[in-house]
Amino acid sequence: FADVAENALDDLPIIWASTPAREIGYTLAERILQRIAHDEHHVRSQTIAARLVTQK
Repeated sequence: FADVAENALDDLPIIWASTPAREIGYTLAERILQRIAHDEHHVRSQTIAARLVTQK
């Protein structure tokens, strides 16, 4: 109906969470080595912060 490009009709940004795969891998490897060494003094759960990525 209007002579407007489709991408000009919506102005909503796309946002998603990106998890740091390398940091997760390093943390997992460290935890596996600790378990092999029977070192149970460390935390059983760990939170790794995600990074928000915005694209318009």
